[in-house]
Amino acid sequence: KHLHQFDAFAEKKYRDSALPRQTVRAFLACMNGEGVTDINLVTVDNVGFFEGKEKEHLQTPRLDFVKVFFDHLIVEGAYNDENPVRARLHYYKQHPKSTPRIYDVETRANLWIWAEERGDTRAKLVLAFGEEFGPSVEAVCDIQLKDLDSKDPVIWFRDLSATSTNADYLYFAPYGEKTKQWLAAWLSERPKNLGHDYLLTNVKEEPLRPHSLRDILNGVFCRKSKFREYSTGLKRFSYDRLRDTNIFLMRGGDMKDDVNMFMHGIKCFTDRKSTRLN
Repeated sequence: KHLHQFDAFAEKKYRDSALPRQTVRAFLACMNGEGVTDINLVTVDNVGFFEGKEKEHLQTPRLDFVKVFFDHLIVEGAYNDENPVRARLHYYKQHPKSTPRIYDVETRANLWIWAEERGDTRAKLVLAFGEEFGPSVEAVCDIQLKDLDSKDPVIWFRDLSATSTNADYLYFAPYGEKTKQWLAAWLSERPKNLGHDYLLTNVKEEPLRPHSLRDILNGVFCRKSKFREYSTGLKRFSYDRLRDTNIFLMRGGDMKDDVNMFMHGIKCFTDRKSTRLN
């Protein structure tokens, strides 16, 4: 009964539910083989035994699936104790903790050199965005003139989810001198009286789309891109990596993590929507 319930649950939780179901079945078969026929009799030691048996066959068991199985049973009221899969006792993390993907000081300096040599005002503005407050490419393309605060050097960002009406602002990000400089320069170049309110435009004076912005940035910062080739530049440029760099540098300063995550629009810190200041 529990296994059939988990199968239905796994179909919804995992993109490919074959391995989770196979792992849980192997675990339950192991328990039955040891005479543990009641799910409520499974203990921490039983989980350790299963782990050891799997390793004897040169397999690293995916105990994270077993952990989710027991989490499901607990929610359903079918298991009455604490989850027997314990992080400190059992191995179920399959990947080491990743190190931050950041651009070093030299690379960041080169980005500005290349921007000055090859980029237009728009590219320099976007680079300033990435360096000073690290938005995503999608968030950059969604900035409208009304999102620029007239009183303070901050930009307000709206909810980009499919269900959003864009009526509420999720967070705001303060910016520094580089953004101030290139924002003023771009606003002086941006054509007036367009049929839209978006800050960034393409050559047709239409709102700039994320894929087009990525092409523009690759054409400035990469040695080889779709349309250009230079003797210097990066093999691959990532605006998200510039965002990671900004988060990492902010974390290394005096800024609290919750404030850092808020100004970068990280979802877990933006459950409650902000109301724009008047």
